[in-house]
Amino acid sequence: MLIEGALLWLTINVYHEARGEDALSQRAVAHVTLNRAKQHGYDVKKVVREPYQFSWTLDKKKLRSKPWKTDPDVFLRCSLNSVKALRSKDITKGATHFHERSMRPYPDWTKDMKVTLKYGAFVFYKDLEGVYR
Repeated sequence: MLIEGALLWLTINVYHEARGEDALSQRAVAHVTLNRAKQHGYDVKKVVREPYQFSWTLDKKKLRSKPWKTDPDVFLRCSLNSVKALRSKDITKGATHFHERSMRPYPDWTKDMKVTLKYGAFVFYKDLEGVYR
């Protein structure tokens, strides 16, 4: 996929998952997306659109949305942080999953995962064996 397409899908994912969070949280969410793509050899669009991986993708209305038109300032900030993630060290230490800290109880899938970072509203994880599921 061309870099423009990868950046668009990376930004859309950051927008829907972390638009209200600070820059570092947005970059961390971008790193999770990039780590999944790298681990599987997938392009970013395939990672983002993979069923049941990012909760916002279950809403068909959100999949059809164009946040660059409806919320351009926030989308631009998410895009900037996505670009910074592409050019910076992975602060999540290889995380391939995350959820909001406020979730109680934590999702069942976290039992087989190692916490790599707790930051902002999120907890970040990677598989104990380093294998993406």
